[in-house]
Amino acid sequence: MRWICKVCGYIHEGDTPPDICPVCKAPKEAFELLDSGLSLQDGHALGAARQVDARVVSALRERLHNDTQEVAAYMAMARAADREGYPEAAMLFERLALEEANHAGRLLELLGEGVSDSTHTNLRLRAEAEAGECADKKALADLAGQLQYGTVHDTVHEMAKDEARHAQALHGLMTRLFPEE
Repeated sequence: MRWICKVCGYIHEGDTPPDICPVCKAPKEAFELLDSGLSLQDGHALGAARQVDARVVSALRERLHNDTQEVAAYMAMARAADREGYPEAAMLFERLALEEANHAGRLLELLGEGVSDSTHTNLRLRAEAEAGECADKKALADLAGQLQYGTVHDTVHEMAKDEARHAQALHGLMTRLFPEE
């Protein structure tokens, strides 16, 4: 059974709610059964394409690669449009990037690769991945700095800081939502 704290949103798994919310210290009475009254006839499932023909899986992976490349291209185009003074074009490119990112997410959901049914696991995996990206980008920025590629250094170094922020946000949310684990 899953119980949700009506004060802070903490979710507890167990036969009964905790006596005190470990996040906001609300009493047991602040919890309600999360699963009560909800009966769904259908829903999205992670890894729905795991057992399909290898040609379909291969094509899905290629579409995933292409969509992620399109996200990057549209975001770069948005930045270029902003530099040229075309904010409407920049906004269009950003919207299209978001739609392509959504496509990529849905493809990854179909494939069920690198993502879990568990929010706790996903938060942990992404926090670890972002920390790794931070280290990799910092190493690249350092190399670019040593080679005196100032623009590359500055850009990638700023990205490394972004990755650190992402890791901290993911880790912080994970420890807030899942303090007992």
